[in-house]
Parts: sequence; structure tokens; C-alpha cells
Amino acid sequence: MIDNSDTELLAIRKALGDNCRILICHWHILRAWRKQSMEKVFAKDGVRKTVAEIKAHRQEGLQGMIKMMMAGTKADYELCYLDFSSWCLDFDDEWDPSDLLVYFDCEYSNKKEKWSNTWRHQNLNIDTNNYIESWHHTFKESYLSTLKKQHVDVLVYILWDLVLRDVMEDHIKTTNHFQSIVMNASEKKRQRIAYRLSEQEA
Repeated sequence: MIDNSDTELLAIRKALGDNCRILICHWHILRAWRKQSMEKVFAKDGVRKTVAEIKAHRQEGLQGMIKMMMAGTKADYELCYLDFSSWCLDFDDEWDPSDLLVYFDCEYSNKKEKWSNTWRHQNLNIDTNNYIESWHHTFKESYLSTLKKQHVDVLVYILWDLVLRDVMEDHIKTTNHFQSIVMNASEKKRQRIAYRLSEQEA
């Protein structure tokens, strides 16, 4: 599971071939969609709208994309896409969200198998890579911060002799209730987001 990065996608394909299944993180997609809906959904020049009206209209566009993300079948996805494209193109004299459709078609339509629930099966309800990114940050800060040279043999030693031992020790303590799971504020926030995504999916 990766962010929506074409560079990463191509590198994985080059290294592992077409049989490697690639998913795109829902959390990163939603963050990008929220940003783009704010930048690409607006009232036409000369039309005055309240902040609440603009926010509500942008939310409509965002919800249109989320429906495609949560679609359960190909027919549902196609219907949601038609609704979204109609919403973007059948604009009136007050709104012009057509740039949002252009953005969506360029960045996401050709990758729908990697992010829409229609094609997203057997992923154990894991829809975000935030947990692994959090662990990677902890790994760099806690185990690699004092290293001047990060050779492969040193990294293997750290992973095998230090990280694995610590992870197993924490696992044993947690499963036997010797300690509770401790998360920092950032990890708690990511957990809440991950749970919300799973609830939306259900």
C-alpha cells in the first residue's frame, strides 16, 4: 500500500512486475480530495456566495468521489462516476466545478482498481499505510538517529538483533497484560482515522 505516487508505482512495477498487487492509501487520497475540492470548486466570477454555501458545495463534490471509493460493485462504481461527472459538468450560472472532474480523471480514473472498494478485496480491512509510516518514523528516530553510516549490514543487524527483540518483548507484555498499548497523539489520531475509514467501508 502506497501514497498516490506515480514514481513509487512505477518503481514497484519495475522491481516486482505486474503480479504484485498495489493499493493506494485511502487516508492520503481523502486528504488530496479535500484539498482539491477546496481549490477547484468555486462560484463563478461575480456570483456572491456565503462561506457556508461554498463549503457545502465543495462537500458535495467530495462526497461524490467518496461514493466511488466506497462502491461495492462495478455497476455501483460506474453509476457513482456518472453522477459525479454530471454534477461537475451540469453546472449552472453560479458554480463551475469542472476542474474537479479534470483532476479526478487525470489522477484517479485510470487507477480505480487500486483505491475503490469495488476491486479492493482480501485486504483485511487495512485501507491506510499510516501505521507503517508511523513505525518507520519511530524506527528512524529511535534506532537510526545516532548512526552516521547506514550500510545494509548494519540495518540488518539493527532489525534482527534490536528491533525484533523489542517488538517481541512489547508483544508478549501487551498480550499478557503486563502493559497497555501506548500510543502518542499522532498515532491515536491515525488510529481514529483508520477506524472511521473502516466504519464507512462497512
